Amino acid sequence: PPPGPPPTGPLASCWGGLWAAKCEVPGQPTPPNFTDGEFLPSKGSALHDGTGRCSPCAWFWKAKGCSTGAECTYCHLCPVGELKRRKKAKIGALRRAEAEAKLAMRDA
Repeated sequence: PPPGPPPTGPLASCWGGLWAAKCEVPGQPTPPNFTDGEFLPSKGSALHDGTGRCSPCAWFWKAKGCSTGAECTYCHLCPVGELKRRKKAKIGALRRAEAEAKLAMRDA
């Protein structure tokens, strides 16, 4: 689970339990153990690069947190709400594809 409440101010957008990838805050150094790839909050965080290759942990941002911790195969670096955002995007894409298929069948 996250160590305490998320920070406010300029660090708020970087909170992902620790530092999110590609997060740079002026005047705040990125921890060297993160940039060297030596530390990841979970095994699933290894794919976190901002392109959507990783799978966000559904439990990390819950009150009880992720019970698997560092052994979790899901990403602990994704921001709060990322899982919901991806689900909405996927459902939207499926609905658009279905609508286009119906339109194509009707026009054929």
